[in-house]
Amino acid sequence: MKQFSGKAFLAPIDGYTNLPFRLLCQKHGADFTTVPLINSIAIARTPSRVAALIDANKKEKSVGLQLVGSNPEDFVKATKTIDSAFPSLKFFNLNCGCPSERTRDSGGGSALLSRPELVTKILDSMRANTNKPISAKIRLKNSTKDSISFAKTISCHCDFLIVHGRTVKQKYSGECDWNAIKEIKEHIEIPLIGNGDIRSLAQGRDLIKNNFCDSFMIARAAMSNPLVFEGKIPSNRQKLELFSDYLKISRQTKILEIAGLRLKAMQFLKGAEGSAKLRLKISRAKTLGELEKLVSESSHLIIKSES
Repeated sequence: MKQFSGKAFLAPIDGYTNLPFRLLCQKHGADFTTVPLINSIAIARTPSRVAALIDANKKEKSVGLQLVGSNPEDFVKATKTIDSAFPSLKFFNLNCGCPSERTRDSGGGSALLSRPELVTKILDSMRANTNKPISAKIRLKNSTKDSISFAKTISCHCDFLIVHGRTVKQKYSGECDWNAIKEIKEHIEIPLIGNGDIRSLAQGRDLIKNNFCDSFMIARAAMSNPLVFEGKIPSNRQKLELFSDYLKISRQTKILEIAGLRLKAMQFLKGAEGSAKLRLKISRAKTLGELEKLVSESSHLIIKSES
């Protein structure tokens, strides 16, 4: 599918890429974003809670949704329910890569890497209940040969494939194996979105140019810098403006949970000269008013430090 080639994706990061953050990244150039890690069991068993469990809305122009689980019947109900409630979604994604023990113990996430036949059944159950494109997000297996075999098997049942170039054992440590990603791309006939250690827009575009992937997905580099999708490194002033914009969007979408706001403030101000003490104070803020006051009172010092 051509719409998934040559694009910059924001990675789905559980507990971080919420609606305000996705909207902020879209504003600064992310071509696609994803609602992360929605439990298929929760939607299948309590479909009436779909709006409470999913934070997508009509303002998002390029968002997909990631489901996690292991029972094809749950995916039938979940896909149908979500597709009806959120018709503006651009794609569905099956998580086959989450390395957390909790997710794996339930049979979902990276536990699915050892069960290609089950993955194909889940993908087929999703496809049968929506006309939206279907995708899977996987990690590398213990050998490139096994990774290629798994990818080839499931690629016949989805429209594009996202590959994180680390094994489950690595979690988020070590280096991403882009040579393995490239080999997988050479053996499948659908677009491959490469994920892992992409720190800039230029790096992602080079990976596409050199045939390592068809599109790329940025994760950790975007957490502290949504401007990465514009190819920019923010100044101290821009770091403050990013948090101000995030706060504005949070108010508009009525997502103002203090723990999440603290986390975004600390991430956006990371690397700003003179912000270490401020970030420590932010981590202890109990209310939105306290958080805003801390940032406001220190902003002139942060801006002055780079002049």
